Amino acid sequence: MRKGLLIYNPFSGSRFVPKMLDELLGHGLSLDLALVPFRLDRRAENQVFLIELLRAPWVEFIVVAGGDGTLGTVARLILSYRPLLPMGIIPAGTCNDFAESLKLPQDERECLDVVALNQPTPLDVGKINGDQVFLSTCAAGLFVNISFSTNGLLKKNLGPLAYYFSALGELGRIRSFPLRIETEREVVEDRFMLFLLINGSQAAGFANLLSQARMGDGLMDLLLVRDVPPLDLPYLLVELFNRDSNGRCIRHIRAKSFKFSSDQAVQTTQDGEEGLPLPFAVEVLPRALHVFVRQRPDQPDALAAALPNLLAGLPAADEPEGEPD
Repeated sequence: MRKGLLIYNPFSGSRFVPKMLDELLGHGLSLDLALVPFRLDRRAENQVFLIELLRAPWVEFIVVAGGDGTLGTVARLILSYRPLLPMGIIPAGTCNDFAESLKLPQDERECLDVVALNQPTPLDVGKINGDQVFLSTCAAGLFVNISFSTNGLLKKNLGPLAYYFSALGELGRIRSFPLRIETEREVVEDRFMLFLLINGSQAAGFANLLSQARMGDGLMDLLLVRDVPPLDLPYLLVELFNRDSNGRCIRHIRAKSFKFSSDQAVQTTQDGEEGLPLPFAVEVLPRALHVFVRQRPDQPDALAAALPNLLAGLPAADEPEGEPD
């Protein structure tokens, strides 16, 4: 019997985890996973006790039920106090970009099935100013405040649609801002409406936004939205939906370190939570966090990969099978 913590945020997404806690614990036991629940909140003493639990030798793994912000909070503690401790995920937030990039199941019980497979994979993590950690996105500019300013009840009842409704009210306030980006390869300085630093293929609820992105290559992908006049916004939407990462409105940069600065105050977010003000520096911690997955995020699905060989062994449709020997 493997022993671990089930850390859950009762306020994430539609807030369903507390209602099915006993069901999750029971399903874990059926898989030889003894899960001890821990309710996460913002009290300082709560976090101190969690750190003590993470250090306990009987804890062999953890499972985190929450959104991207919750995952990032727990990941920071793991990397600080017990970096080799593997983490399972139950996506319980609104968009769940990190879990979607890993192609984790939607069903909570199936997420525990993934933990039971015991196949942790080391993944990249973003670190800001040598302190704060993010797993999925770091962004500034256009609509980035929507994720943490949208009413919690609206997110509970509408899910990702709540963000789109909130974004409609922001259209009249779209402004570009001056931004300087320094990487190990180049320096870019211009006016932009958005920068979106992504670890994985999904961000802001856009599935497969960067299909070529890898979560274990030591690099992150930066999407920059240029200063687009209001009349050209349809072109921006077309490029986003066509996944055109180097077009008329969007520029794409891939690197392992970034420095962001601006002459004006710019709102930022990390994993959907309110972030640090500019300037700040981001470094990629390669393969630093061990996460339970069904398949490596940089490899094709095992069944899909094996399908051509399986089909090759079948008789042709117009060729009758021979008699058995």
